[in-house]
Amino acid sequence: MFTGGPTIAKIIGDESATSTIGNEIGFGYAPRVSPGVNACTIDVGVPFSVAMMQSVRVVTFATPGLVWDIDCSAEQTASNRSAFLGFGIGVQQLFFRGLDVNLGAQRIFRGSTGLQFGISVSWVRLP
Repeated sequence: MFTGGPTIAKIIGDESATSTIGNEIGFGYAPRVSPGVNACTIDVGVPFSVAMMQSVRVVTFATPGLVWDIDCSAEQTASNRSAFLGFGIGVQQLFFRGLDVNLGAQRIFRGSTGLQFGISVSWVRLP
């Protein structure tokens, strides 16, 4: 993971702005998605985020990546590779320290797959 600040801060005119680039890996298993078929996946992504503003932190992010379907059923199905893009926005320290709300979406670029949406709300008691 790499972080940076001065370049992004200069571009958007907010001296408190920072940027982060990282990596992620995910594994998935869904039994019996159809009769006799189990679904397995592995994905890798490179998330990039920009955080800005001081009192209420606004974080935008984009995650390009690749996903592989792996044969894990009794039927010998071929593996497939596809690209995906995740993106979203989060608000940190909403109303008081420790409360974060994030909205995101992800699209896998294969056939007629749809757009997946998600929301998360978290609170951490900070000293």
